[in-house]
Amino acid sequence: LVPEGSVLPPGIEAQQVPGTLQASAAIAEREVHLVPENSVLAAMLDCAHRERGNFDRIINLNHDYLPVFATGLFEGKLWHIPNLTNSDAATDQLIVQRYAEHGGRFAAISNFQAGRLGLTGAPVLWFGMNAHPAGPSPGDDAPIFWSGRITPEKGLEAAASVAAAAGRNLVVAGHIENQAYFADVMKDHGDTIDHRGFLTIGELLKLCSKACATLQTQSWEEALGLTTIE
Repeated sequence: LVPEGSVLPPGIEAQQVPGTLQASAAIAEREVHLVPENSVLAAMLDCAHRERGNFDRIINLNHDYLPVFATGLFEGKLWHIPNLTNSDAATDQLIVQRYAEHGGRFAAISNFQAGRLGLTGAPVLWFGMNAHPAGPSPGDDAPIFWSGRITPEKGLEAAASVAAAAGRNLVVAGHIENQAYFADVMKDHGDTIDHRGFLTIGELLKLCSKACATLQTQSWEEALGLTTIE
């Protein structure tokens, strides 16, 4: 199940569910994480609950209050792999509570994440990655590379400041999620940033291989940092 409008790799099929996206748990206020009207996450949970008899397991891959709260309502079929080290306080507390009640239905993606979330003894599911050749070494005038959703918590302005101080261009790849934020960054760093848009994996790797360095400037503590490793 994915939110309506999601773009999937070739060969992967998913049921698209309409509804309203909510604020990223990575940027939500620590004290509260509001559920929007016509929540797409609630709609996905309703769909999964109706269809639970057709599946051996239903895996929740997000870090949100609603699916964790619903753990006991799926007759043992709803399992969780959180993707952050922390969210709003209520969600983090509930993860600990549900883990105590249904320990076998939680896994972590790193030992660091398990420790931060209080998932003591939970299995760690190591991520795999496709190691591509890096390509030729970049030249002396090679740019710095940055990729990700263009939104405040990703810290594009910090990367642009570093590139400007180094006297290099910053090649940026990513969807502009927050237009007002991007406009502000470009106002201050338009001479430094070369935005290439949202790219395929192949295009992304080609750009990355031509850079002298890549920057990861997100403002939260990474649960694993797979993007940085890749």
